[in-house]
Amino acid sequence: MKKITRYFLMITIITAIAACAPGPEAADLQAISKPKQELTLAICENAYGRDFWDEAVRLFKSDNPEYKVTLKIGPNIGDVIRPDIIAGKAPDFICISGMDPSGVVTALIQNHGLLELDDVFHGPAYDSTDSLKDKIGDGLLSSYKCAPYGDGKIFLAPGAIAPAGLVYNKTLFNEHGWDLPVTWNDFFALGEAAKKEGLYLFTYQGMYPFYMENLLLPALASALGSDYGKITNFSPDIWQDERVLYVLEQITRIYSDAHLLPGSIFANHIDVKAAHMQDSVLFFPGGMGLLAETDAAYAKTGYQMSLAPAPVPQADDERFVATRGEQFSIPLAAKNPDAAKLFLRFLYSDRMAELYAKRGDALMSTKDALTIARPHLSDEAYRMLRIMSDGNANPLLIGFAAIPDETNIAPCHEIYGPLAKVMTGKMDARQWANGIEQAFSEMRCHYDY
Repeated sequence: MKKITRYFLMITIITAIAACAPGPEAADLQAISKPKQELTLAICENAYGRDFWDEAVRLFKSDNPEYKVTLKIGPNIGDVIRPDIIAGKAPDFICISGMDPSGVVTALIQNHGLLELDDVFHGPAYDSTDSLKDKIGDGLLSSYKCAPYGDGKIFLAPGAIAPAGLVYNKTLFNEHGWDLPVTWNDFFALGEAAKKEGLYLFTYQGMYPFYMENLLLPALASALGSDYGKITNFSPDIWQDERVLYVLEQITRIYSDAHLLPGSIFANHIDVKAAHMQDSVLFFPGGMGLLAETDAAYAKTGYQMSLAPAPVPQADDERFVATRGEQFSIPLAAKNPDAAKLFLRFLYSDRMAELYAKRGDALMSTKDALTIARPHLSDEAYRMLRIMSDGNANPLLIGFAAIPDETNIAPCHEIYGPLAKVMTGKMDARQWANGIEQAFSEMRCHYDY
């Protein structure tokens, strides 16, 4: 009996020692038995493609092997995850373009269904002890694209950003010795010079008039200065402001002064690019996405696609360039929000800024992204991305305040829908402004001003 007792006592001691200092086999068994932390990503497949996100997940898991990551990706991911969200199975992390037609993120904003991200950006960066917000480009986090309720609280994070403005052919300008216009007076003086060469000053995608926001909104930001927020939060009477009317009058002058390429109101984006690449016209509104879409066969020899900021009223006015791109968000109903926050911080690391450049000629929305990306960018992409430094222009993240559930009014439709009449002389600047103001006044009935 004593032998049996001593035997069990020895087994107990050995087991206790093993528990305090596990050997390699025990450690392996513990790692195998420990459940992985879950993270589900819903990603809109964009110009960067699936390969980019596969590599991003691989790098994240290499740093954080305790996570099991499920990647849901596709061009229509918003439509795919909508029934999941309704069924209470929201993904942990969403990456969708700001122009996503599904409206899923817009609906989450309207219904206050996104997690606040202030703690992420006020906390440390993934790859340094610096505050993450200090890595992000100036003005992005405070825009309505990131803080949609106007209270400064962040609910959406900026992903890769792409500038947009007035597309021009650098070679053509060099050949004629033309300077890029700074003021609206410069713009129209250049148009007169172009007429003498048999060229038109401007065209736009008449079938898709929302492209004009790349010209109109930065121009309004320059004209209004600190009051520009009144445009994006639908403030009463802002469209009747004389500074706004001045900008709208400049747009109407494009037609009235015979600077518009004939047929523009019937043109699609392909028509516009083809005409521009044949040097029929000096400018059209567009951005970085053109690099992936443009067929070089259209281009005249030496064509160099470049970007210029919108004109300003006075030469010393602040200039802006439209920027848009991905948005990162975490649903309020996410099962693993801490994992999603870690992945969000990871996406702002310098290593990911480099990956964006390698895989998609893209620029992450961090301050030093261009420096990190430069060795991996094509010459065309680098030239277009330098608009914010070469053009002395600040980024203007395109977006409006959250729209109330009770209204079906779409800001873009109200602002750009009338352009066919404006660009045929059937509507003047004040009529255009009155229509926008009337529509927005109906929407404001649902706001608590």
